Amino acid sequence: MRPRTHENLKIQYLQTMKESFYTYRLEENGYLFLYNAATDKVMALLPQIAALYKAAAGHPESLATRHPELYDSLCSGGFFVADDADEPAAFIASLEERERADRSFGIIVNPTLRCNLRCWYCYEKHDHLTDMPQAVRESVCRLVDRVAADGRHDRLNLSFFGGEPLLPFADVVRPILHHTADACARHGLTATYHFTTNASLLDDALIDELAPYGASFQITLDGNEAVHDRVKHTADGKPTYRTVVSHVRHALARGLAVTVRFNYTARFLPSFIDVLADFKDCNETERRLLSFDFQRVWQDNAGNPDEVNARVAEMATRFEEAGFRAGAESTHLTPFCYADSRNHVVVNYDGRLFKCTARDFTPERAEGRLLPDGRIETNERYARRMDVRAGNAACRACRVFPLCHGGCSQMKLEHEGTGCLKGYSEERKEEMLRGRLLYVAEKTRDARRREQQKNTERP
Repeated sequence: MRPRTHENLKIQYLQTMKESFYTYRLEENGYLFLYNAATDKVMALLPQIAALYKAAAGHPESLATRHPELYDSLCSGGFFVADDADEPAAFIASLEERERADRSFGIIVNPTLRCNLRCWYCYEKHDHLTDMPQAVRESVCRLVDRVAADGRHDRLNLSFFGGEPLLPFADVVRPILHHTADACARHGLTATYHFTTNASLLDDALIDELAPYGASFQITLDGNEAVHDRVKHTADGKPTYRTVVSHVRHALARGLAVTVRFNYTARFLPSFIDVLADFKDCNETERRLLSFDFQRVWQDNAGNPDEVNARVAEMATRFEEAGFRAGAESTHLTPFCYADSRNHVVVNYDGRLFKCTARDFTPERAEGRLLPDGRIETNERYARRMDVRAGNAACRACRVFPLCHGGCSQMKLEHEGTGCLKGYSEERKEEMLRGRLLYVAEKTRDARRREQQKNTERP
């Protein structure tokens, strides 16, 4: 969005204004709290100032002479906008500008779709699969070269997914890692490396090899030892829980960040509390590197959703009370998915290109192909994804659009329609706006307290 300058404000004094469509009001004890979803700004007005604001509701520009400082703040925070402003279009334009300014590029590589485990909920078929051939691997390296050399990026985020990406580590992953590190070093890019893995193959030697890269990991547990081994076992039935926990602990000891993803069902959610015993002796440094993330198995719909969510929150609290980061703090703001970004691509082992890793990698879902020289060739499905990112007419007419933006592009592709794709009621929207207002206000207060503490500590 265009920055507010003195000239911008000067013009606003001369034009008709209106309260922003995205401005939400909350009144408590005479105070008026304002939140603007498009700018994500909060203002708190004292009772006498709140009275001025409400009196000027139908003609905001009248505040320009009655209280110029308040008027300027309301304009610069986006609470007041020009009467002819197309706010949804302006918000979408701000997202496009943010994407153009993004200096990072993400590449997810599927070295294989093979897996050495057999989890009941996995959507992948494991028969007759091969690993990434040398020709495709070299194309990935050419893509890395192009990103590193084009001058538009200063960070390359390389991730490995699958399948189990560590199965072809020597033939596929290691060469791409080495090449990426060299290319980024030559061109001055920061490189990050991430693995989504079941960790059964992540032995000490491999962790020691990955430590210099500062690699991070997402590693799944499916419950306590008994439950996990019932779900995550090798093709011949061997258990994996103890092996996985041992590998997580070694990664932490080597200074590598690990997110342990708890894939839970309503039935086996209580078993996760037993996992605490296997990490209770982590030192302070290891605890900073470790986080636990609760994610429901997508096929599981047992029980009342609100009750299950409450149990998850209670379980997360138990982990937090033990000194660990668990779950995700509720910010009432849906983060943008990597699949929504033009600066992100998923390269399958066969050279087909995808955007979303939460769906199977079938030919009909492909959104292009990687050419031998590292160029990206997209198709009509990719073009449709880019077109639907801005949401439908219902999204653009919705006051919480800046908070939920209609869901991810994958959801929009699969549920094209005219209504709310998330099915939000007006009550739910009210909860989101109120929750976001309180969250931003709390974070703002915390930041001011820290700044005041720093000032008092200075000599």
